[in-house]
Amino acid sequence: MTMRTPLGRVRGLGSAKSGTEHFWQQRLTGMASLPLTIAGVFLVISLTGRSYTAVKQILASPLVSCCCCSSSSRTSST
Repeated sequence: MTMRTPLGRVRGLGSAKSGTEHFWQQRLTGMASLPLTIAGVFLVISLTGRSYTAVKQILASPLVSCCCCSSSSRTSST
């Protein structure tokens, strides 16, 4: 016997009233950060041994800067 109301069982909401939504959001953002992490590691490895101006030019690219910003914001929010 459960102490939940029928509406609570249908909605799947727990005591925090968020149900499994937070669980799935964590899994989704974790899966999304995996390619960004791989891209970041590849970027750091590819930049080793280059001159300062070459690194500055590569990091000034909009695509690279977006990847770096999004991967660093994901790790700092936890």
